[in-house]
Amino acid sequence: MGATLAIPQKDCVGTCVLNLRLDSKNFQTQKNRLKVQQLFQSYFEQGGCQLQVNVVDTKTLLDAMEHPEKHRDLIVRVGGFSDNFVLLDSKIKEQILLRSEFEA
Repeated sequence: MGATLAIPQKDCVGTCVLNLRLDSKNFQTQKNRLKVQQLFQSYFEQGGCQLQVNVVDTKTLLDAMEHPEKHRDLIVRVGGFSDNFVLLDSKIKEQILLRSEFEA
């Protein structure tokens, strides 16, 4: 049997969620899209239950925090729901910014 996640998510009450922030560069080439696909497949093959993915880079999030008027259409996955980034509380914005960012 293959590797498993450090926390056996199938034993958790409710659903364990992995929050990811992916740079849009991950979707610009077929090679990078395949890496994302393999990342997701590996997560689920090892017992992962749910992914919440935002495709946005750090620069964009920082700019949206400084210039919200330029990013009124920026929608992000928060935690069980999606919302307009510029309308979120600053603590939630910071948490989204701090999520691990994966770049192929």
